[in-house]
Amino acid sequence: MADVIQKPVTPQPPEVLAVPNAQLKMRTLVALTGRSRSTIYALIGKGEFPPPLRDGGSRCSRWLASDVSRWLDARAVAGAQQTEVK
Repeated sequence: MADVIQKPVTPQPPEVLAVPNAQLKMRTLVALTGRSRSTIYALIGKGEFPPPLRDGGSRCSRWLASDVSRWLDARAVAGAQQTEVK
């Protein structure tokens, strides 16, 4: 069997959120949100996470940094409000 050479997996830097039209990869979402790939897709299915952009017939999914940033901000606000209520 031939040896398989894999490229190192590195997420995009968190600073990419500062570029509103940047397209984020799944591994970047996992790193930024702390959620697994399957959890992110489950949240998308429930309408609780921004849907991905699709590039025609490509199997490639990307998310706009501005959408993800708004989602993260909303989660932070909800968490802060929940802490205040207790």
